[in-house]
Amino acid sequence: MNFLKTILNSFVFWGAWIIIPVLAEILPSLGSIMMLLKRRIRGIAAPSRPSLYPEVSLIVPVYNSADTLSACIESIYNSTYPRESIRVFLVNNQSQDESFSIFAQCQARFPDLRMQWMDAEQGKSRAMNLALYNSEGKYIINLDSDGVLERTALANVVNKFEAHPDVNCMTGAILTRPEKICSYRGLLSRLLRDLEFLEYAQAFLAGRSYASELNAVYTLSGAFSAFRKSSLLKSRMYNTDTVCEDTHITFQMRELQNERVEICENALFFVDPIESVNKLYVQRQRWQRGSLEVARMFLNKDFRLGRVLKDVNVKTLLYDHTFAFPRLIWYLALICMMCMQYSTKVILWSTGMIFALYIAVGVFYFITVAIFLKMDPPLRRFYLRRWWCVPLLPFFNLAVFFIRVAGIINSIQTDSAWKQRDLSEEREAFSGVIKEDASRPLRALRRVRRMVNRTPGPAGTAEGYGALWYLSVGTLTVLGLGLVLLVDWSKSAFHVEITEIVNTLQGPLEGTGAGMQNEVLRGFALPMGALAVFCAILAFADAAVGRRLRGGGKRGVWRATHTFGVFCGVAVLLAGVVYGNHAYGLLDYYQTAGSETTLYEDEYVDPRQVAVTAEGPARNLIYIYVESLETT
Repeated sequence: MNFLKTILNSFVFWGAWIIIPVLAEILPSLGSIMMLLKRRIRGIAAPSRPSLYPEVSLIVPVYNSADTLSACIESIYNSTYPRESIRVFLVNNQSQDESFSIFAQCQARFPDLRMQWMDAEQGKSRAMNLALYNSEGKYIINLDSDGVLERTALANVVNKFEAHPDVNCMTGAILTRPEKICSYRGLLSRLLRDLEFLEYAQAFLAGRSYASELNAVYTLSGAFSAFRKSSLLKSRMYNTDTVCEDTHITFQMRELQNERVEICENALFFVDPIESVNKLYVQRQRWQRGSLEVARMFLNKDFRLGRVLKDVNVKTLLYDHTFAFPRLIWYLALICMMCMQYSTKVILWSTGMIFALYIAVGVFYFITVAIFLKMDPPLRRFYLRRWWCVPLLPFFNLAVFFIRVAGIINSIQTDSAWKQRDLSEEREAFSGVIKEDASRPLRALRRVRRMVNRTPGPAGTAEGYGALWYLSVGTLTVLGLGLVLLVDWSKSAFHVEITEIVNTLQGPLEGTGAGMQNEVLRGFALPMGALAVFCAILAFADAAVGRRLRGGGKRGVWRATHTFGVFCGVAVLLAGVVYGNHAYGLLDYYQTAGSETTLYEDEYVDPRQVAVTAEGPARNLIYIYVESLETT
């Protein structure tokens, strides 16, 4: 039985802590690395350039983008794609800043770039639908206004579309802007942006490249995605009921129209690094909420076991959400596991093992992305110089994981909205709840204080302390000192453990000798009585002296002294409890008192199978028992 219990405990521990992350993340990651390396070694021929580039419609939603819009338009203007074949729709989503003025300046700077400003109702999805209805290009390309295109990105997307007529939707590769990362000077600020850069590079150039091979891309990036207009017009357009319209249009393409969703790795789009931890918190929660909303909209209730391995929606929900809570529980339960007698060495080894595996996967991903970035040598050098971030990336991903879990919880409790509470606002709300919960016992404490303190008298008369206050503080003090006295006296008088004392007190006390009664009277009862009398004398003296102090203008000193007395009374009681536990092991006693022992069952020996022999001359058992009574 003990062996089976050990096996089950080990299985539960290693299964939840090691097997789930290995099966859900590490093994698929290693498989993706092998596939990507094989793909790069085999080589992929670059699509040939079409003889005539078709017209493309670029849709750029604008919302308070005065700081970034100019750079975005300039990157479109400087792209290698023929300008006469580009038409840009800038859809204003009720901006409140100088975005339109920036647009007007860009019209003057880039007169040969066709641009059109459109005002839309509030909401990114409505803005994009408006531009889509007015577009005429063969391809529809969506760009965020806070990023810039790599010069060949548009041409690379169209080249792939033209070379593969069966591909109707693609996402570009999103990276954060290296020059903006270098502008941060603080150590922690720079570290956050470096880790974000590595995360984006590995997510798009490794993660989504692998998903593209399996037609399992979960989301077309809203920052840079491209469609054949003929295919996009067959869809239900951009959904206005979710904060992740890019995920929704991806599901429409794959689930409703059976389209392949791919990535164009050499179409790079650079976005600004995250501005702060608050922005990161809001961004990742919004992504998490959106993915759950869209998954619910496309939920197929006809569940079959085979869908776990084939259905992108099921796999993502299973790995990202269902397994999230077991991992979260184990992360937070490490201290509890120590209390459950798990070896600290085992816990540390298992934690180190799982993080070592994540770091190993990160190293392989790092190498894979470096191979992809051969297309851009300066960017590749910038990426390779961040090699030291690889061991830190699992910790960054762990922090993001907790943000995602918070997003899951918030998606249950709050309605969908683009604007959500950031980390500071969440912290303030959390503090408010804690303060409200903590105020309940404080209110009870105030009521007790009003009961034990003497109510203020007429104007000009100082308040004092009533008899109940002296009784309460005196009881605390007497109990604490009495507990110390009791423990010290019992240890010196009897030299026995707590179990023997409890067993004696639980038995009949008739026949206790006069010597024992005198010992209790002298060693404990009289000192306790003297202590109680001493405390009573102090209370009367304090009440008499206090009237003079309060009347003499030293009320503050008098009240501070009494507050100190309350803390002293509590401290004495706690000290008595700690001393009693140290002397007798009270916690261990109460822990084992209610437990059942299997000692007799485990050590039982059948008398019929054992021959009882004596070393010396045989003696009667009754004689041995009587002899033991005489010695005790």
